Amino acid sequence: MLLKLSVLLTSASFVATQEVDPVAVDFDPDALRFSCSDASATPSTPLHIADIDTTYSEVTVLLDPIGDIGLNASSPEDGKGRMCVLSRWTKALEDKAAGEGYYFPLGRSVDGISGELNGNDGDWNRPAGHSAWQLGYSCGVANNTGTNFAVGEYMCEVTLPKTSKQNLKNPMLTDELNTPYYVTYYERALSVRNELARFLHLTTFGPTSAELDALEETYASIRDGTTDNSTDTSSTNTTTAATSLSHSEAMSKLQIDWVKAQMDPTTFTSGEFSSHRKYWRKRLNPRRWETYRIGEAGPAPCELHSRWRKFAFTDYDVQNSRSLRWGNVELGSSYQTQVGHKVTVETVTLSGVPSASPSISFMPSLSSAPSPLPTTASPTGTPTESLTGKPVSCL
Repeated sequence: MLLKLSVLLTSASFVATQEVDPVAVDFDPDALRFSCSDASATPSTPLHIADIDTTYSEVTVLLDPIGDIGLNASSPEDGKGRMCVLSRWTKALEDKAAGEGYYFPLGRSVDGISGELNGNDGDWNRPAGHSAWQLGYSCGVANNTGTNFAVGEYMCEVTLPKTSKQNLKNPMLTDELNTPYYVTYYERALSVRNELARFLHLTTFGPTSAELDALEETYASIRDGTTDNSTDTSSTNTTTAATSLSHSEAMSKLQIDWVKAQMDPTTFTSGEFSSHRKYWRKRLNPRRWETYRIGEAGPAPCELHSRWRKFAFTDYDVQNSRSLRWGNVELGSSYQTQVGHKVTVETVTLSGVPSASPSISFMPSLSSAPSPLPTTASPTGTPTESLTGKPVSCL
């Protein structure tokens, strides 16, 4: 199974939400307090909050986390996902009746999702993106007493900004906008198989039927208390446990153990972690301008994984040969100006299996003093083919 390692640790935190000690907060004593308890009677139906009016000034409100809202008292561990959403309509209430505008999300409280600041389960959070960047939710235990709460009650506070804006054409005027606010309760029941498939979508490149079948069997064993801490999907290890686990406990245990098993190199076919860096360094053979130099970290021409060019010379070779054959300008000599000379090209014949052992290629050194100019005749203007050169074997 291939893992998306970038989300591996995220999935581990996803299945193991930790509760932190709540902080004491001094809430606004005159703020209104709202909850999704009334909206839970009609799931997915927005409930209008008529008491909030942000036409001319910002308003601070108190919100209860999702808590046990919507849970079935007879079966609290039914695996149902629950969420409460605070939103406002982008137009006035009369425009909403005419079909103008849309719901603009301002915050959400989700069962199993911790808050931004304190990190407690079900705390109110801003929605993803920049739509509600100006909002900030503060959750904790009341350190004071207010009109709608007492000391020690746990809740969240948010300040809703003013909705009326300054007129763009005439700054002396104000475009009044009284937008209605809503709380909406959502719930969705997932089967165990669908929940496992969602988990594998987060941690792998996609689930397979065989993996889902194996994880379902493991889940059933954990839920019934007939399995140990292992989540090896290739086999079933059964030991007797004292008590069975709830749905959320069994699912969290399965997911955490699955992640640990993915990090255990003893379960890999190779017996070790794979490494992109190791793979890259083993095959590194960068292209060099000079034909007489081989890639510093790569193999020599007759070794395994060597790389070959489809050309013999480069412009840099021409410049280099002038300095090596006739001296360097910095050393008092001049570049070769003849337009053509005889060049002998060796042909390398590769036969058999290349050697896997490294070899060393040496770089020619520059002369410390300029070479004397040739006393013989200048090279011919037309290169001629060498008739004496024979193929050179790497073996």
